[in-house]
Amino acid sequence: MLIIAIIIYYSHISPHGTEVVVQLFNRIAPGMLLRLLARTHLYFFSSFLASTSPSGTNAAEEKENFMPRSAFIFTVFLLAVSFALQAEARPKSRYDDTTKTCRILEYGPLEWDSRPWGEGGKVFREVCKGCHTRNNDKGAPFLYAESKNPAAWNRVFAQKYPKCAQNGSWDKITLDQQLKLNDYLYRFGLNSEDFNDSC
Repeated sequence: MLIIAIIIYYSHISPHGTEVVVQLFNRIAPGMLLRLLARTHLYFFSSFLASTSPSGTNAAEEKENFMPRSAFIFTVFLLAVSFALQAEARPKSRYDDTTKTCRILEYGPLEWDSRPWGEGGKVFREVCKGCHTRNNDKGAPFLYAESKNPAAWNRVFAQKYPKCAQNGSWDKITLDQQLKLNDYLYRFGLNSEDFNDSC
């Protein structure tokens, strides 16, 4: 990461340096988000450098203002890249023991449905959190996505051992909703960034 940061920083000095950054990210991180960030970086820094190039009379003043602006934009870019890398580290697939299928979470409808704002996250908030909140009066343990790691969440849905699964509370959600809920919890469970794809 430090080497990438140095390359990005020195790319502002050379007029062709930003093209090197785009090529570097195309090789290191093939994800579309990182490519978009690299191209955005190329566009904004090209226009930024053009607007701050010395024009004669105020050359010293413009050169003095360039470094703080450059450092700020560089920091924002690095933060965006680090968040994008973290997002790319999530599992891309999940083997479901109930249906004996491989569920692809990387793209397609399941990519959306397995996110907090998708169907899986919605079921968790609207159904599961109806009981599994802090200090609830139902005796249900407090749960959130990182209460268990992805493998443990898979066991919950495959073995259906929790009390709420056995007493019929799960009957109000369809099998499809259960699968999407499992996808969401698997994808955002404890240490899910370290988990390999299960199929």
